[in-house]
Amino acid sequence: MNGHSPLWGNPDTNTRGLQVEKILNDHNLCLLNNDEYTYFHEPTRTFHSVDLAICTPSVLPYFSLQVDNDLHNSDHFPLIISDNRRQNPSIHSASRYNFMLGNWCKFSSLANINKDIVSNNSIDAAVKNVTEVLIAAADHSIPKTSNTFKKQRKVWWNTDCREAHKRQRKAWALFRRNPTTVNLIRYKQTKARQFSKIPQPIV
Repeated sequence: MNGHSPLWGNPDTNTRGLQVEKILNDHNLCLLNNDEYTYFHEPTRTFHSVDLAICTPSVLPYFSLQVDNDLHNSDHFPLIISDNRRQNPSIHSASRYNFMLGNWCKFSSLANINKDIVSNNSIDAAVKNVTEVLIAAADHSIPKTSNTFKKQRKVWWNTDCREAHKRQRKAWALFRRNPTTVNLIRYKQTKARQFSKIPQPIV
């Protein structure tokens, strides 16, 4: 959208930025961004904030956003959104209900949603009560499976690639601190050398 606004770290405001501000306000949406830059404009050697992470107010307390320091051969910095409810972010497995093996007769008997749990309550309290009943019934009648996501390693990544990548990150860090033409050229040179280290596929 290329919208500029001080709300997400830009010193100026443009027309698209005003449109985004209106969307956020009209639809009661929240912005996870802080003042970190998310985009590097190479011709002018300037940094801007144009990539946005938007959510509803109900999930805002649970998520945080961090901007990666490495461009990863792009002109946009990756936005990393973390779920603060997870105690161990290194776990790469997720449990889910196996609906094919569910005991639906048992579920129906346990999911007893009656008038008492919703009457004389606010909407939020009623929704909370119904949700708790359904989850408890599901936990007792539907088994769960665990899916493990294994990291796919690059078989071609060797010592030369690792050292070239290290030099590129070092040159980029130097340019971030001092964005001069000389440092930009040095960064481009190390970037080109890194690509030259990656083995090319055999056709």
